[in-house]
Amino acid sequence: MQTLETLHLSQNLIADQGAQYLADALTQNKALTTLNLYWNHIGDLGAQSFVQTLQANNDLHTLLLSRNRIGNDSAKQFIDVLKQNTTLTTLSLHENRIDQQTQNYGKNILKIHKGRVTVNW
Repeated sequence: MQTLETLHLSQNLIADQGAQYLADALTQNKALTTLNLYWNHIGDLGAQSFVQTLQANNDLHTLLLSRNRIGNDSAKQFIDVLKQNTTLTTLSLHENRIDQQTQNYGKNILKIHKGRVTVNW
């Protein structure tokens, strides 16, 4: 039986509601290791759904959320969840609504984890 390990859904206007559905599905799916949601108009509501999923799903290795509408609070929540989630190795938050202060917060927290995870700002 084949399983889906990588899913690329870039530029599909998924938005917050679609992101919530995908995040919910990830709590049940233990095979998917890479999810690319680049440029999908995902805001803080959708991002927070993925934060919750990362607390429960330790199988996702790569989550690409560049060029969305994710703000500072959600970015901090992602960083905080990475303290406990040891499976995610790549998180891309490039070109979102994240200021330099929040990026610095993330970089300082991740230094403690000695490069276990790469976050692209």
